[in-house]
Amino acid sequence: MRKRIFPLVFIFRGSFRKPASPTLNAIFSGKIGSQTEAIVCWRPAATPFEKDRYDCFHGRPSAASYLCERGQQRTAQARRGTTAALSLIASAALLSGCASSPGHEPASDQSCLTGTVVYEHYDAESGSTPSLPAPSATWTLSAVDGDGAAVSATGSTALDGSFEACVDGGPIYNATVTVSAENEGVWRVVDTYDESTVFAFSSEPVAEVSGVIDLETLAAPDDVAGAFKAADSVSRLYAARGMDTPCWTPNLATLAECRPVVVSWNSEVPENEGGWWDPEGDKIVLAGADPSSQHLVLHEMGHWWSGELYGGWFPEVTGCEQHFVDHPSTPSCAWTEGFADAVAAWVLGDRAYVLADGTVTPFEAGEGLPWEGGDITQGNVAAAPLDLWAFDGPDGTWGANISLMLEHPSSDFREYFLEDRPAAGLSATGEAADLLLPYGIDYRG
Repeated sequence: MRKRIFPLVFIFRGSFRKPASPTLNAIFSGKIGSQTEAIVCWRPAATPFEKDRYDCFHGRPSAASYLCERGQQRTAQARRGTTAALSLIASAALLSGCASSPGHEPASDQSCLTGTVVYEHYDAESGSTPSLPAPSATWTLSAVDGDGAAVSATGSTALDGSFEACVDGGPIYNATVTVSAENEGVWRVVDTYDESTVFAFSSEPVAEVSGVIDLETLAAPDDVAGAFKAADSVSRLYAARGMDTPCWTPNLATLAECRPVVVSWNSEVPENEGGWWDPEGDKIVLAGADPSSQHLVLHEMGHWWSGELYGGWFPEVTGCEQHFVDHPSTPSCAWTEGFADAVAAWVLGDRAYVLADGTVTPFEAGEGLPWEGGDITQGNVAAAPLDLWAFDGPDGTWGANISLMLEHPSSDFREYFLEDRPAAGLSATGEAADLLLPYGIDYRG
Protein backbone atom coordinates (compact mmCIF):
# COMPACT_ATOMS: atom_id res chain seq x y z
CA MET A 1 0.00 0.00 0.00
CA ARG A 2 1.44 3.34 -1.00
CA LYS A 3 0.93 6.38 1.18
CA ARG A 4 0.41 10.00 0.30
CA ILE A 5 2.25 12.59 2.33
CA PHE A 6 2.42 16.34 2.57
CA PRO A 7 6.05 17.40 2.25
CA LEU A 8 5.83 20.16 4.86
CA VAL A 9 3.43 20.95 7.69
CA PHE A 10 3.38 23.15 10.75
CA ILE A 11 2.18 21.59 13.98
CA PHE A 12 -0.30 23.53 16.07
CA ARG A 13 -2.26 22.89 19.25
CA GLY A 14 -6.02 22.56 19.12
CA SER A 15 -8.62 20.55 17.29
CA PHE A 16 -9.06 20.53 13.55
CA ARG A 17 -11.59 18.60 11.49
CA LYS A 18 -9.89 15.75 9.73
CA PRO A 19 -10.94 14.81 6.20
CA ALA A 20 -13.26 11.87 5.73
CA SER A 21 -10.72 10.17 3.48
CA PRO A 22 -7.87 9.48 3.50
CA THR A 23 -7.67 8.68 7.21
CA LEU A 24 -5.06 10.26 9.45
CA ASN A 25 -2.45 7.80 10.63
CA ALA A 26 -0.04 9.94 12.59
CA ILE A 27 2.00 13.10 12.51
CA PHE A 28 5.76 13.07 12.75
CA SER A 29 8.01 15.97 13.53
CA GLY A 30 11.74 15.91 13.87
CA LYS A 31 14.98 17.82 13.82
CA ILE A 32 18.01 16.90 11.78
CA GLY A 33 20.82 19.29 12.61
CA SER A 34 19.26 22.74 12.44
CA GLN A 35 16.47 21.77 10.04
CA THR A 36 13.06 20.91 11.45
CA GLU A 37 10.31 19.40 9.36
CA ALA A 38 7.20 17.35 9.87
CA ILE A 39 5.22 15.02 7.70
CA VAL A 40 1.60 13.92 7.83
CA CYS A 41 1.20 10.26 6.93
CA TRP A 42 -2.13 9.22 5.44
CA ARG A 43 -3.64 5.96 4.39
CA PRO A 44 -6.96 5.05 2.75
CA ALA A 45 -9.80 4.49 5.20
CA ALA A 46 -9.53 1.07 6.81
CA THR A 47 -10.34 -0.75 10.00
CA PRO A 48 -9.36 1.27 13.09
CA PHE A 49 -6.37 -0.87 13.93
CA GLU A 50 -5.16 -1.81 10.47
CA LYS A 51 -1.57 -0.66 10.64
CA ASP A 52 0.59 0.68 7.89
CA ARG A 53 4.20 1.76 8.32
CA TYR A 54 4.62 5.09 10.07
CA ASP A 55 7.93 5.86 8.41
CA CYS A 56 6.90 8.83 6.27
CA PHE A 57 9.20 11.19 8.16
CA HIS A 58 10.72 12.95 5.17
CA GLY A 59 14.39 12.15 4.82
CA ARG A 60 14.56 10.47 8.25
CA PRO A 61 18.03 8.92 8.46
CA SER A 62 18.86 5.54 9.84
CA ALA A 63 19.55 5.13 13.54
CA ALA A 64 23.26 5.29 12.78
CA SER A 65 22.72 8.73 11.25
CA TYR A 66 20.75 9.72 14.34
CA LEU A 67 23.82 8.90 16.35
CA CYS A 68 25.86 11.32 14.25
CA GLU A 69 23.28 14.00 13.57
CA ARG A 70 21.41 13.77 16.87
CA GLY A 71 18.15 13.63 15.01
CA GLN A 72 14.89 13.51 16.87
CA GLN A 73 11.49 12.22 15.94
CA ARG A 74 8.20 12.59 17.73
CA THR A 75 4.95 10.85 17.04
CA ALA A 76 1.77 12.82 17.47
CA GLN A 77 -1.01 11.12 19.38
CA ALA A 78 -4.62 11.80 18.51
CA ARG A 79 -6.63 12.35 21.69
CA ARG A 80 -9.65 10.13 22.38
CA GLY A 81 -9.62 8.94 18.77
CA THR A 82 -12.14 11.57 17.61
CA THR A 83 -10.17 14.81 18.03
CA ALA A 84 -6.80 14.66 16.33
CA ALA A 85 -3.84 16.94 16.75
CA LEU A 86 -3.67 17.95 13.13
CA SER A 87 -1.67 20.44 11.16
CA LEU A 88 -1.89 23.59 9.10
CA ILE A 89 -0.94 22.46 5.64
CA ALA A 90 1.81 24.63 4.23
CA SER A 91 1.89 22.91 0.88
CA ALA A 92 -0.94 21.15 -0.93
CA ALA A 93 1.34 19.13 -3.18
CA LEU A 94 0.94 15.43 -2.50
CA LEU A 95 3.82 13.05 -2.92
CA SER A 96 3.39 9.36 -3.56
CA GLY A 97 5.17 7.07 -1.15
CA CYS A 98 7.63 7.84 1.62
CA ALA A 99 10.90 9.53 0.86
CA SER A 100 13.90 7.32 1.41
CA SER A 101 16.93 8.48 3.30
CA PRO A 102 19.37 10.14 0.95
CA GLY A 103 22.62 8.28 0.32
CA HIS A 104 25.93 9.50 -1.04
CA GLU A 105 27.07 8.83 -4.57
CA PRO A 106 29.88 6.27 -4.50
CA ALA A 107 33.19 7.76 -5.60
CA SER A 108 34.57 6.68 -8.94
CA ASP A 109 37.55 5.01 -7.26
CA GLN A 110 35.42 2.84 -4.94
CA SER A 111 34.18 -0.72 -5.22
CA CYS A 112 30.62 -1.05 -3.93
CA LEU A 113 27.79 -3.47 -3.38
CA THR A 114 24.41 -1.79 -3.05
CA GLY A 115 20.91 -3.05 -2.41
CA THR A 116 17.90 -3.04 -0.12
CA VAL A 117 17.40 -5.28 2.91
CA VAL A 118 13.86 -6.50 3.54
CA TYR A 119 12.14 -8.98 5.83
CA GLU A 120 8.79 -10.73 5.58
CA HIS A 121 7.03 -11.64 8.80
CA TYR A 122 3.46 -11.78 10.05
CA ASP A 123 2.28 -8.41 11.37
CA ALA A 124 -0.45 -8.70 14.01
CA GLU A 125 -1.48 -5.07 13.70
CA SER A 126 -2.38 -5.36 10.01
CA GLY A 127 -3.22 -9.06 9.95
CA SER A 128 -0.95 -9.51 6.95
CA THR A 129 2.56 -10.68 6.06
CA PRO A 130 4.07 -7.75 4.18
CA SER A 131 7.59 -7.43 2.83
CA LEU A 132 9.08 -4.48 4.72
CA PRO A 133 12.45 -2.71 4.69
CA ALA A 134 14.85 -3.45 7.53
CA PRO A 135 15.87 0.00 8.82
CA SER A 136 19.02 0.73 10.83
CA ALA A 137 20.38 -2.80 10.51
CA THR A 138 24.15 -3.23 10.58
CA TRP A 139 25.78 -4.35 7.34
CA THR A 140 29.36 -5.54 6.87
CA LEU A 141 31.11 -5.83 3.53
CA SER A 142 33.83 -8.49 3.45
CA ALA A 143 36.16 -9.17 0.52
CA VAL A 144 39.80 -9.53 -0.49
CA ASP A 145 41.86 -7.25 -2.68
CA GLY A 146 44.11 -8.20 -5.58
CA ASP A 147 46.88 -9.22 -3.20
CA GLY A 148 44.56 -11.50 -1.21
CA ALA A 149 44.44 -9.13 1.78
CA ALA A 150 41.14 -8.84 3.60
CA VAL A 151 39.17 -5.61 3.12
CA SER A 152 35.94 -4.64 4.88
CA ALA A 153 33.51 -1.84 5.59
CA THR A 154 30.52 -1.50 7.88
CA GLY A 155 27.51 0.76 8.28
CA SER A 156 23.74 0.80 8.78
CA THR A 157 20.85 0.51 6.39
CA ALA A 158 18.76 3.59 5.72
CA LEU A 159 15.11 3.95 6.67
CA ASP A 160 14.06 2.30 3.43
CA GLY A 161 16.47 -0.61 4.03
CA SER A 162 18.94 0.53 1.38
CA PHE A 163 22.71 0.36 1.76
CA GLU A 164 25.86 1.33 -0.12
CA ALA A 165 28.73 -0.87 1.03
CA CYS A 166 31.94 0.54 -0.41
CA VAL A 167 35.68 0.27 -0.01
CA ASP A 168 38.30 2.46 -1.64
CA GLY A 169 40.10 1.15 -4.66
CA GLY A 170 39.46 -2.09 -6.41
CA PRO A 171 38.64 -4.36 -7.88
CA ILE A 172 37.79 -6.58 -4.92
CA TYR A 173 37.01 -10.27 -4.96
CA ASN A 174 34.72 -12.80 -3.26
CA ALA A 175 32.67 -9.94 -1.82
CA THR A 176 29.71 -10.55 0.50
CA VAL A 177 27.43 -8.36 2.59
CA THR A 178 26.36 -9.66 5.99
CA VAL A 179 23.35 -7.99 7.61
CA SER A 180 22.70 -8.32 11.35
CA ALA A 181 19.71 -7.46 13.53
CA GLU A 182 21.60 -4.92 15.59
CA ASN A 183 22.71 -1.32 15.72
CA GLU A 184 26.01 -0.63 17.45
CA GLY A 185 25.59 0.58 21.01
CA VAL A 186 21.81 0.78 20.70
CA TRP A 187 20.20 -2.66 20.29
CA ARG A 188 20.85 -6.23 19.26
CA VAL A 189 18.60 -9.27 18.79
CA VAL A 190 20.27 -12.48 19.92
CA ASP A 191 19.43 -16.18 19.77
CA THR A 192 17.77 -17.35 22.99
CA TYR A 193 19.62 -20.67 22.72
CA ASP A 194 23.01 -19.02 22.13
CA GLU A 195 22.95 -15.43 23.32
CA SER A 196 26.44 -14.77 22.02
CA THR A 197 24.96 -14.99 18.53
CA VAL A 198 23.30 -11.97 16.90
CA PHE A 199 20.86 -12.94 14.17
CA ALA A 200 22.36 -12.27 10.74
CA PHE A 201 22.44 -13.48 7.16
CA SER A 202 24.75 -12.97 4.18
CA SER A 203 24.46 -12.35 0.48
CA GLU A 204 25.82 -14.75 -2.08
CA PRO A 205 29.48 -13.94 -2.81
CA VAL A 206 30.26 -11.82 -5.84
CA ALA A 207 33.39 -13.04 -7.59
CA GLU A 208 34.65 -9.61 -8.65
CA VAL A 209 33.48 -6.06 -7.89
CA SER A 210 34.79 -3.08 -9.80
CA GLY A 211 32.70 0.08 -9.49
CA VAL A 212 29.12 -0.46 -8.29
CA ILE A 213 27.16 -3.71 -8.42
CA ASP A 214 23.52 -3.59 -7.31
CA LEU A 215 22.41 -6.71 -5.45
CA GLU A 216 18.85 -5.36 -5.62
CA THR A 217 16.88 -7.01 -2.79
CA LEU A 218 18.43 -8.94 0.10
CA ALA A 219 15.59 -10.77 1.86
CA ALA A 220 16.08 -12.09 5.38
CA PRO A 221 15.55 -15.87 5.47
CA ASP A 222 12.41 -17.05 7.23
CA ASP A 223 14.29 -18.34 10.27
CA VAL A 224 15.75 -14.89 11.04
CA ALA A 225 12.95 -12.62 9.76
CA GLY A 226 11.40 -12.40 13.25
CA ALA A 227 14.64 -10.95 14.59
CA PHE A 228 14.53 -8.14 12.02
CA LYS A 229 10.85 -7.59 12.78
CA ALA A 230 11.67 -7.20 16.49
CA ALA A 231 14.59 -4.88 15.70
CA ASP A 232 12.32 -2.74 13.53
CA SER A 233 9.92 -2.27 16.46
CA VAL A 234 12.79 -1.39 18.79
CA SER A 235 14.04 1.18 16.29
CA ARG A 236 10.68 2.96 16.43
CA LEU A 237 11.03 3.71 20.12
CA TYR A 238 14.61 4.82 19.60
CA ALA A 239 13.46 7.25 16.91
CA ALA A 240 10.54 8.53 19.01
CA ARG A 241 12.36 8.92 22.33
CA GLY A 242 13.29 12.57 21.69
CA MET A 243 16.79 12.44 23.15
CA ASP A 244 19.63 14.73 22.10
CA THR A 245 22.12 11.91 22.64
CA PRO A 246 23.07 8.76 20.75
CA CYS A 247 22.12 6.66 23.79
CA TRP A 248 18.72 5.69 25.14
CA THR A 249 18.90 8.36 27.86
CA PRO A 250 20.86 11.61 28.33
CA ASN A 251 22.56 10.02 31.35
CA LEU A 252 25.00 8.61 28.78
CA ALA A 253 26.41 11.05 26.26
CA THR A 254 28.60 9.15 23.79
CA LEU A 255 28.17 6.03 21.72
CA ALA A 256 31.00 4.35 23.63
CA GLU A 257 29.00 4.80 26.86
CA CYS A 258 25.66 3.59 25.51
CA ARG A 259 23.89 0.61 27.06
CA PRO A 260 22.33 -1.38 24.21
CA VAL A 261 19.09 -3.20 24.81
CA VAL A 262 19.38 -6.96 24.29
CA VAL A 263 16.38 -8.76 22.84
CA SER A 264 16.52 -12.54 23.19
CA TRP A 265 14.41 -14.50 20.69
CA ASN A 266 14.17 -17.72 18.75
CA SER A 267 11.27 -18.90 16.63
CA GLU A 268 11.21 -22.16 18.63
CA VAL A 269 10.72 -20.53 22.06
CA PRO A 270 7.34 -21.71 23.48
CA GLU A 271 4.68 -19.12 24.25
CA ASN A 272 4.99 -19.59 28.01
CA GLU A 273 8.76 -19.04 27.96
CA GLY A 274 8.83 -15.51 26.60
CA GLY A 275 7.04 -12.19 26.46
CA TRP A 276 8.64 -10.28 29.33
CA TRP A 277 11.44 -8.01 30.46
CA ASP A 278 14.03 -9.81 32.58
CA PRO A 279 15.63 -7.14 34.81
CA GLU A 280 18.02 -9.62 36.44
CA GLY A 281 19.25 -10.84 33.07
CA ASP A 282 19.09 -7.28 31.69
CA LYS A 283 17.27 -8.35 28.54
CA ILE A 284 13.90 -8.66 26.86
CA VAL A 285 12.82 -12.26 26.32
CA LEU A 286 10.45 -12.98 23.43
CA ALA A 287 8.61 -16.17 22.57
CA GLY A 288 8.55 -17.43 19.00
CA ALA A 289 5.46 -15.53 17.82
CA ASP A 290 6.02 -12.37 19.87
CA PRO A 291 7.79 -10.25 17.21
CA SER A 292 4.52 -10.34 15.24
CA SER A 293 3.09 -7.73 17.62
CA GLN A 294 4.80 -4.36 17.54
CA HIS A 295 2.76 -3.45 20.64
CA LEU A 296 4.12 -6.43 22.56
CA VAL A 297 7.75 -5.69 21.70
CA LEU A 298 7.31 -1.98 22.47
CA HIS A 299 5.51 -2.78 25.74
CA GLU A 300 8.48 -4.80 26.95
CA MET A 301 10.78 -2.04 25.69
CA GLY A 302 8.72 0.36 27.80
CA HIS A 303 9.65 -1.60 30.92
CA TRP A 304 13.33 -1.68 30.02
CA TRP A 305 13.40 1.98 29.06
CA SER A 306 11.70 2.99 32.32
CA GLY A 307 14.54 1.37 34.21
CA GLU A 308 17.04 3.26 32.07
CA LEU A 309 15.27 6.58 32.61
CA TYR A 310 15.12 5.90 36.34
CA GLY A 311 18.87 5.35 36.37
CA GLY A 312 18.65 1.65 37.19
CA TRP A 313 15.85 1.96 39.75
CA PHE A 314 12.45 0.39 39.22
CA PRO A 315 9.34 0.41 41.44
CA GLU A 316 8.84 -2.50 43.78
CA VAL A 317 5.97 -4.21 41.99
CA THR A 318 3.51 -6.38 43.92
CA GLY A 319 0.48 -8.43 42.92
CA CYS A 320 1.51 -8.62 39.27
CA GLU A 321 2.21 -12.30 38.72
CA GLN A 322 -0.89 -12.30 36.53
CA HIS A 323 -2.27 -9.01 35.29
CA PHE A 324 -4.98 -8.03 32.85
CA VAL A 325 -5.68 -4.80 31.01
CA ASP A 326 -9.30 -4.67 32.20
CA HIS A 327 -8.99 -6.00 35.77
CA PRO A 328 -7.85 -4.26 38.96
CA SER A 329 -4.46 -5.30 40.31
CA THR A 330 -2.27 -3.13 42.55
CA PRO A 331 -1.09 0.50 42.24
CA SER A 332 2.45 -0.56 41.31
CA CYS A 333 1.32 -3.22 38.82
CA ALA A 334 -1.20 -0.94 37.11
CA TRP A 335 1.39 1.85 36.85
CA THR A 336 4.29 -0.17 35.45
CA GLU A 337 2.16 -2.23 33.06
CA GLY A 338 -0.06 0.69 32.05
CA PHE A 339 2.91 2.95 31.33
CA ALA A 340 4.44 0.25 29.11
CA ASP A 341 1.13 -0.03 27.23
CA ALA A 342 1.08 3.74 26.80
CA VAL A 343 4.64 3.74 25.40
CA ALA A 344 3.63 1.21 22.73
CA ALA A 345 0.47 3.09 21.79
CA TRP A 346 2.25 6.47 21.67
CA VAL A 347 5.08 5.22 19.46
CA LEU A 348 2.66 3.51 17.06
CA GLY A 349 0.22 6.43 17.02
CA ASP A 350 -2.85 4.52 18.19
CA ARG A 351 -4.86 3.85 21.34
CA ALA A 352 -4.81 0.09 21.72
CA TYR A 353 -2.86 -3.00 22.62
CA VAL A 354 -2.55 -5.76 20.02
CA LEU A 355 -1.53 -9.30 20.90
CA ALA A 356 0.61 -11.47 18.65
CA ASP A 357 -2.53 -13.29 17.49
CA GLY A 358 -4.11 -9.99 16.40
CA THR A 359 -6.49 -9.59 19.34
CA VAL A 360 -7.10 -5.86 19.90
CA THR A 361 -7.88 -4.16 23.22
CA PRO A 362 -8.81 -0.48 22.64
CA PHE A 363 -7.83 2.18 25.19
CA GLU A 364 -10.85 4.29 24.37
CA ALA A 365 -13.48 5.80 26.64
CA GLY A 366 -16.82 4.36 25.60
CA GLU A 367 -15.29 1.06 24.44
CA GLY A 368 -15.17 -0.66 27.81
CA LEU A 369 -13.51 2.21 29.69
CA PRO A 370 -13.43 3.08 32.44
CA TRP A 371 -12.76 -0.36 33.76
CA GLU A 372 -13.37 -1.06 37.41
CA GLY A 373 -10.56 0.01 39.72
CA GLY A 374 -9.54 3.46 38.48
CA ASP A 375 -5.82 3.91 39.02
CA ILE A 376 -5.20 0.29 40.02
CA THR A 377 -6.35 -1.02 36.64
CA GLN A 378 -3.75 -1.29 33.89
CA GLY A 379 -5.96 -0.19 30.99
CA ASN A 380 -7.14 2.97 32.74
CA VAL A 381 -3.57 3.91 33.57
CA ALA A 382 -2.51 3.20 29.98
CA ALA A 383 -5.21 5.43 28.48
CA ALA A 384 -4.83 8.47 30.75
CA PRO A 385 -1.24 9.47 29.76
CA LEU A 386 -2.19 9.39 26.08
CA ASP A 387 -4.63 12.24 26.71
CA LEU A 388 -2.08 14.17 28.76
CA TRP A 389 0.63 13.77 26.10
CA ALA A 390 -1.65 14.59 23.14
CA PHE A 391 -0.68 17.54 20.97
CA ASP A 392 -3.93 19.26 22.01
CA GLY A 393 -3.60 18.09 25.63
CA PRO A 394 -1.99 19.88 28.57
CA ASP A 395 1.49 18.45 27.94
CA GLY A 396 1.53 18.72 24.13
CA THR A 397 3.80 15.68 23.76
CA TRP A 398 5.48 13.13 25.98
CA GLY A 399 8.84 14.93 26.10
CA ALA A 400 8.29 16.70 29.43
CA ASN A 401 7.16 13.41 31.00
CA ILE A 402 10.34 11.67 29.85
CA SER A 403 12.34 14.49 31.45
CA LEU A 404 10.24 14.03 34.60
CA MET A 405 11.21 10.37 34.79
CA LEU A 406 14.89 11.29 34.74
CA GLU A 407 14.47 13.31 37.93
CA HIS A 408 11.41 11.92 39.72
CA PRO A 409 10.98 8.13 39.89
CA SER A 410 7.31 7.22 40.44
CA SER A 411 6.09 4.18 42.35
CA ASP A 412 2.54 4.37 41.05
CA PHE A 413 0.23 6.56 38.95
CA ARG A 414 -1.05 8.56 41.92
CA GLU A 415 2.47 9.54 42.90
CA TYR A 416 3.31 10.34 39.28
CA PHE A 417 0.31 12.59 38.87
CA LEU A 418 -0.07 14.32 42.25
CA GLU A 419 3.57 14.61 43.34
CA ASP A 420 5.97 14.17 40.45
CA ARG A 421 4.12 16.13 37.78
CA PRO A 422 3.95 19.31 39.91
CA ALA A 423 7.58 18.83 40.91
CA ALA A 424 8.48 18.76 37.21
CA GLY A 425 6.36 21.81 36.39
CA LEU A 426 3.49 19.86 34.81
CA SER A 427 -0.14 20.46 35.67
CA ALA A 428 -2.04 18.18 38.05
CA THR A 429 -5.20 20.30 38.24
CA GLY A 430 -7.78 21.77 35.87
CA GLU A 431 -7.76 20.21 32.41
CA ALA A 432 -5.13 17.65 33.37
CA ALA A 433 -7.20 16.34 36.28
CA ASP A 434 -10.40 16.42 34.23
CA LEU A 435 -8.81 14.26 31.53
CA LEU A 436 -8.50 11.40 34.04
CA LEU A 437 -12.23 11.24 34.79
CA PRO A 438 -13.24 9.11 31.77
CA TYR A 439 -10.87 6.46 33.12
CA GLY A 440 -12.38 6.32 36.58
CA ILE A 441 -9.56 8.34 38.17
CA ASP A 442 -10.61 11.37 40.22
CA TYR A 443 -7.82 13.36 41.91
CA ARG A 444 -9.70 16.69 42.02
CA GLY A 445 -9.88 17.05 45.76
